[in-house]
Amino acid sequence: MSRGTIATILKRAEIEPAPERTRRTTWLAFLRRHREVLAAADFFSVEVWTAGGLTRFAVLFVIDLATRQVDIAGIHREPDSAWVVQCGRQLTDPDDGWLRGRRFLLHDRDPRFAEAFADTLAAAGVETVRLPPRSPNLKDYVSYCTSLG
Repeated sequence: MSRGTIATILKRAEIEPAPERTRRTTWLAFLRRHREVLAAADFFSVEVWTAGGLTRFAVLFVIDLATRQVDIAGIHREPDSAWVVQCGRQLTDPDDGWLRGRRFLLHDRDPRFAEAFADTLAAAGVETVRLPPRSPNLKDYVSYCTSLG
């Protein structure tokens, strides 16, 4: 088939060519369209005075993009991927898991969000979406929350 034939078929079906379709969906439009089923997760650190002195803890939190409700999923001094997987189990608990009713969880490329974490959430029907590298503008909701403190 020639290029012109394909263009004619697409035009009759009222389908824009692929480059035109991709230009129409911006990140903001995607978020607005899916925000009822979207959540995001990230880490921030906090320093706490303990009996052993000043100690840094990592806080894993999630945010509902529709309501901007935030939940602390866990706090740990030395979080690793196994601990994050356990947090994932708690977040997807069928009775009172915070991610009930959500289909997607956005997160950055932190190595603590390992494949086992994605598998744990997928087993509960939540798909993880890793954001592209060097794209801080895609994490605006999360960045806003961590700047409030």
